[in-house]
Amino acid sequence: MPHQHINKERNVTIQKAKKLALNYEVSEVITIIDQYLDKDPNDADILVLKGNILEMTESVEDAKSLYGKALLVDPTNCKALVDMGDAYNADNDHSVAIDYYTQALNVLKKDVLSDSTPWDKEDLEVSAYKGAIESMLSLKDQERAKKNQWGQILS
Repeated sequence: MPHQHINKERNVTIQKAKKLALNYEVSEVITIIDQYLDKDPNDADILVLKGNILEMTESVEDAKSLYGKALLVDPTNCKALVDMGDAYNADNDHSVAIDYYTQALNVLKKDVLSDSTPWDKEDLEVSAYKGAIESMLSLKDQERAKKNQWGQILS
């Protein structure tokens, strides 16, 4: 029974945080997330969500730290992998970004996403391909980017 309570509270936290984030009510979102993390500090999806909020406020290094912590908890957390790729892409570290996007695509290919993940699999796949292609183009690796536009898994 306690497990059901945590899952319900988790879902409510995610929904409230997303709604507040859409209205750019950052301090309220962080408060709600931190209250939940006090009870469950190893919820990878909530750590990613907090990282997303921090990235919105241009705290990219703090966001990367949270994505990294989420990946320590769950190395197959596709959202953390994609968001880590996005953070490195924003820092113009495109080779590292490509590595994270590749890991995300491999997780998606193996179909090992948790049933409890609040993220849409197809959105994650599109984001990973888009990010990888943008990184490759930034590196002037146009031939590799062109191939991957047709859905090949990155090598």
